Amino acid sequence: MAAPMTLEPQQFPRARRFAAELRCRYREAGTQVWYEGRTLNISVSGVLFRAEQILRPETAIEMVVTLPAILPGVRAPEIRCRGLIVRKPSETGGERTPILAASIAGCRIVRGSRA
Repeated sequence: MAAPMTLEPQQFPRARRFAAELRCRYREAGTQVWYEGRTLNISVSGVLFRAEQILRPETAIEMVVTLPAILPGVRAPEIRCRGLIVRKPSETGGERTPILAASIAGCRIVRGSRA
């Protein structure tokens, strides 16, 4: 009799992360209060950011990341995302600002308009 076949979990490559320190705002989905933050790195599947307010893992969030302005007189474009807090990394290097990681479930780019 043949040995039972074992299936290994399929390994997917991790999405490429881009170091980017960008202004962001975030809030728990469905609430009115926005908090300020700064991204540390971002990928197509998630974002690591310094946070003003800690949110628990599994919290649904909305986030707006402001991209650098390209043209004078035109507002900087924004990436508007929805996602989920996936972890609260441990503090490193004596930093006091909390760091959160969020998955990105969907996003859209909102082009800048005339200021």
